[in-house]
Amino acid sequence: MVATKSSPLLIAFGANIEPLVNLHKGLTLLHDSLGVVAISTVYRTAPLGEIPQPDYLNGALLCQAQLPYQQLKPLLREIENQCGRVRGGHPYAPRPLDLDIAMMGETVLSTPPLPDPDILERPFLLHALAQLAPDLNHPLLHTTLAQLAATLHPEAPPLVVDREATRTLQGILL
Repeated sequence: MVATKSSPLLIAFGANIEPLVNLHKGLTLLHDSLGVVAISTVYRTAPLGEIPQPDYLNGALLCQAQLPYQQLKPLLREIENQCGRVRGGHPYAPRPLDLDIAMMGETVLSTPPLPDPDILERPFLLHALAQLAPDLNHPLLHTTLAQLAATLHPEAPPLVVDREATRTLQGILL
C-alpha cells in the first residue's frame, strides 16, 4: 500500500542489537499507537562510524495517525526505551532500536530539521520512503520521492534486501 496525497507520516527505523526481535517489538508498539499502514522492504546496511559492530536492519513505515511533531517525538523515544535503547555516548553506537521522523507530508521544520536530511544521504532510506509514498514531493527539492530514488546516488552499491526481516516485519500488519 502507498500513501495518498494527504499528509503521510513516514518513520525511519533501524536496529543492530537483536535487530529482528527489537524491530518486531518496536514496530508492533508503533502499530498499536499510530496505526501503521505499510512497512517497506527491509535493507541490511553496514554501520556508520569507526566502532566495530554488526550490520543494521533498516527500513521505513507509513502511519495513519496525524500527531503534531511535539507529541510524536516523545512517543518514538518511549518506544525506543521500551526496546532497551539508552541514549548518550557515541552517536554511531550500536542500538536495539532507532526511530526517526523522516517526513510529515510536505512539512518543513528547521529545528529539528524536517524532512530528515538523512533521506538524501542514505540510499536505503530514500528507496524505502519512495516505496511507501512515491508521489510525495520532497518539500525542499520539489521532486517526488520516486524521482529522487531513481536519480540520486547512481554510484551507490546495490541495496541488500533482507527478505526474512521484510516478511517478518510486514507480517505485523496481517
